[in-house]
Amino acid sequence: MRRLLLSLALQVWALGVWGQAVSADRTARGVPWAVVELPAGDSELLAAWLPGEAALPAGWAELAAPWGRVAAVEAPSLKAPAQLLEAAASLRQAVAVVLLGPVPRRELVGVLGTLEGAEHRPPPRPSCPWVEGELTVLRGEKEGFLLRLPVPPPEDPRWELGELSAFLLERRWRELGFSGSVRFLPAPCPQLVLEDQGEPARKRLRLARERLGMLAEAVSEEALAAFRAFQEREAGKWAVDPKGLAAVALWRLAWGRPLGPLFFPTTPSPAAAAACLRELVEGRVGSAQVWEREVRPGMVSQETLGNGLVLRVEELASEVGILAVAIAGVEGGVAGEAARALAMQAATAGLPAEVLEVAGMAGVAVVAPGEVLAEQMEAMAAALSSFEKGSEDELREKGVAALGLFRKVRAENLAVFCQLPAGEGEAVEAAHKFFGAIPSAAVSRGRALAPGLAGEEGVGPARVVAFALLPATLSGAALGELLVRRLGALGVEAQLALGVGQLVLAVSSSGAASVAEQDAALERAWENARLVASQEVLEFFRGFQGQLHGAAARAAVRQAMGLFLPGLGSAVLGLEPEEVRQALAALPSYRELPRLGRGPGGGAGQREPARRR
Repeated sequence: MRRLLLSLALQVWALGVWGQAVSADRTARGVPWAVVELPAGDSELLAAWLPGEAALPAGWAELAAPWGRVAAVEAPSLKAPAQLLEAAASLRQAVAVVLLGPVPRRELVGVLGTLEGAEHRPPPRPSCPWVEGELTVLRGEKEGFLLRLPVPPPEDPRWELGELSAFLLERRWRELGFSGSVRFLPAPCPQLVLEDQGEPARKRLRLARERLGMLAEAVSEEALAAFRAFQEREAGKWAVDPKGLAAVALWRLAWGRPLGPLFFPTTPSPAAAAACLRELVEGRVGSAQVWEREVRPGMVSQETLGNGLVLRVEELASEVGILAVAIAGVEGGVAGEAARALAMQAATAGLPAEVLEVAGMAGVAVVAPGEVLAEQMEAMAAALSSFEKGSEDELREKGVAALGLFRKVRAENLAVFCQLPAGEGEAVEAAHKFFGAIPSAAVSRGRALAPGLAGEEGVGPARVVAFALLPATLSGAALGELLVRRLGALGVEAQLALGVGQLVLAVSSSGAASVAEQDAALERAWENARLVASQEVLEFFRGFQGQLHGAAARAAVRQAMGLFLPGLGSAVLGLEPEEVRQALAALPSYRELPRLGRGPGGGAGQREPARRR
């Protein structure tokens, strides 16, 4: 019913000074044809829309058309009936045919009769995939965007109002502050294209999508009158570009549209025009392409909040943000479990996350759209504030606590790296608010543990934990990871934890009948782990570097960890295998390590450390 009313609302504004006449029909085999009589000129044009697989008829030439194959042959008007007769006879298949020029239909009867031999092919329906809300970002010398809105197909009466809609929308588009044009592309996939060349392009696109509904306002008679004047000027193009007119006429013929509007502009009533605009733009966000100049994001800010948390904020050329949290200064295993808890929380909210554990630290990166960044920050801060992991090894906990490492996560244990879309000022405020509210605790540098074994009597199998203090450097971190791998292969538990100014490697084993036997077994494992061939150091080093590299989420976690371990954020480009070998050579012997033991025979006291060999 709506389409019928819209058709009835169309008013034809005929210009009586022009003498165009249009005759249209179909051949017996269904080929739509039209004869368009133009009032002047001395050349007649026969044009046909060819099926994609059809051969070009002899003597015909292809014309440019964005939606299909168009071929034409031209003849002087005085000789047209005879010359075009031969050209029409060579046409075997056609979607539609048009004869355009000063020759009247009565003189072209023979040509029309010859067209009866052509087989009809229906117009190919174009593939017009449409994704509402789609966004594609491209690199360009200038910033800007194209926003596309679908228009009903040509068999729909509303298709006829595409040109009018573009005219009306362009005026309002500019009034809203956008600089580009609004165009109607009638074929092959009818659409309105709204253009803007301002910057920042992505932010202006969001604004445009929010304001699309404002384009569908009431239409005045003055606006329609301006469109009629524009159309009257455009309608004269037949006198300079008959081939272009023929191509458009073929498209309309094939889809059952009348040819009259090509010469006599049509406009609807103000109410029908306004209704059409509302259908085209209200509730839409369109499909968009954005062109952006290449900009390398730079650091916006880095600061230590009042609670001791380190916060770094950078701009990210994206619609989404990345929130990376690094956890350090807690007992080994605590940081990893806290990071995995944050990742699970993000997954529950349907957000991608990545966890990375390295160098005695753990980190997680959560990727979130701009509109939920603040909400995700609040959730992450709440989870970190309440996180506490129960003790799994009291002996090890006693040692690492003496070295300043605890089981609760506090603000001083956190570094947050926020990569935010441009203009996300509210997200920056949210980062200060929520991460700044995480409880803090006094930073403890710990105390030095005396070298040698400090044992205590206990029941059950003996257990010994040794502590190696490695330099808090990239080479120390790489060496710590190498030792964890080698000790694990020997059946020994090993955990790294990054403390204040030092990397703590806790090595433990249990199961012997006495503390002395367990200590001796752990000594053999430690000395064995220190015997690393140069080739193994090189191979491990390559894997260590590869572990730190990755996509944006992993790189963000590494940047956050770099706030605790300088150099890690630069993708360890400055670290060489020789530095790892030197750190390995500087490792103390087992007897020089602080060790805690518990079990049978553990109360014998502390042994004196052996001299370095």
